[in-house]
Amino acid sequence: MGIDHYKILGVNRNASPDVVKKAYKKLVMFWHPDKHLQEEARAKVDAKFKEINQAYQILNDPVKQHNYDSQHANIANSNWTYDIVSLVSS
Repeated sequence: MGIDHYKILGVNRNASPDVVKKAYKKLVMFWHPDKHLQEEARAKVDAKFKEINQAYQILNDPVKQHNYDSQHANIANSNWTYDIVSLVSS
C-alpha cells in the first residue's frame, strides 16, 4: 500500500489540521538531526526526519491530503475486491 503518512505522524485519518501540526512539531523536535550527534545514528535520524517532513507536507496541504487519501482509498478498495474474488473462487 505504500507509505502511510498518518502512521508516520502518529495521527488517525480524520485528525484535524491542528492535531497533525502538533504531532509534526513533537516529532521534529525529537528527530531533529542536530539533537543526535552520534555518527552511527545520523543516517537513521536524517531518514526519519525527511520521512516526517514529507508526511507533513502532504497532510498539511488540503489538496495534497485529498489526493493522497483518494489514492489510498482506491488501492485499499481494489485490494479488498481482489481478496474477496480470491476467497470466492477458492
